[in-house]
Amino acid sequence: MSPLNTLVPSNTQSAPRLTRHYRNLSLILLLCGTWLFWASHFHSLFDLIQEYGRFIFLGITGAVFANATGAGGGVIFIPVFSSLNFSDSQSIATSFMLQCFGMTAGAISWSLHYQKRHREDVAWSGFVKAALLAAFFSVLGFWSSQLLQLNSPSSLHTSFSIFSIILGIAIILSSKSSTQITRAIIPIDFLSLALIGYFGGIITAWLSVGVGELVVIYLMLRGLCAEESPDDLQINHQIRVEAHLVA
Repeated sequence: MSPLNTLVPSNTQSAPRLTRHYRNLSLILLLCGTWLFWASHFHSLFDLIQEYGRFIFLGITGAVFANATGAGGGVIFIPVFSSLNFSDSQSIATSFMLQCFGMTAGAISWSLHYQKRHREDVAWSGFVKAALLAAFFSVLGFWSSQLLQLNSPSSLHTSFSIFSIILGIAIILSSKSSTQITRAIIPIDFLSLALIGYFGGIITAWLSVGVGELVVIYLMLRGLCAEESPDDLQINHQIRVEAHLVA
């Protein structure tokens, strides 16, 4: 370690952390200010909150579930909207609208988590490539469904019910699978993710869920795990220590 580093006050290390806190606080204030500006355009804001305030908890629940499991919040939203007698188009459109905020927030959070803690980790080496590949082909599949007018083979209620049953069975099978845990993404995985992303995008256009659930099931069946083993933790800790000493 350089002798000059011993002369640097220890409180300088907290400066980046303090800056990050101020940045996060500024972002929260900006978002709250934007929401208040939007809300000020309604004449009966309190009546609006009283009538539709329960949907706030629905949105939070869906977003937490989606970002914790990788499965879309539509798994929660669609049944609720159906119980409220929404039409198929209204259910899908509203579900997409909600997920635009929740899933975007989750994507940003996971990206920052990757940049901060796992950028040099072997377990996350294929994270960016796999995510971008699946995202690209899912958008391609979504637009193919719209441009080619590939309509759902049955009603939203029937299609969603069948998809949910298949999803549940697949999750049970994957949890019972004895596949060895691995952390390496091989070329065949990228091809599989591209196909899953494309056809999952088509299903997502029909149900507002699909691609995320299919990707999660595939990763579980493949035994891909982003959790760090004790050996990985020790290696990553040693790397951080050596980088600090070099600095």
